[in-house]
Amino acid sequence: MAYYLISYDASIEEYPGVLKDIVTLLFEEFDVYRIGRPVASTLLFEIDAKKWSIEAVAELIKDNFNGDFGFVLSRVSYRDNEYKVSIVPKQDQKLSDNFDDVLEELKDDGRICDGVENIGDIFNR
Repeated sequence: MAYYLISYDASIEEYPGVLKDIVTLLFEEFDVYRIGRPVASTLLFEIDAKKWSIEAVAELIKDNFNGDFGFVLSRVSYRDNEYKVSIVPKQDQKLSDNFDDVLEELKDDGRICDGVENIGDIFNR
């Protein structure tokens, strides 16, 4: 298993359902059960890296959203008992406070299963 980080540039005004659509795609296509949102427009998720290359993940996201927004996809490494990624976020808590609500709504709607876990921000543990 490995962590991947996606940062996307869809605005809420232009694409209000982008967060739900991306989370749903990750769950349906990659069996994501551990996911977090360290900053707005960014998702951290865990998938089977032996099964899915970063290129395959990026291709599926591009194909599914047909250029609706741009994104950057990175793989997070775990070295020396520490998670490392080349991103230094400036956190605006108001922008990520609703993530638990989004997950619960998707669970209630049956779009993702009850076992999906919000891993929060693993970099601040």
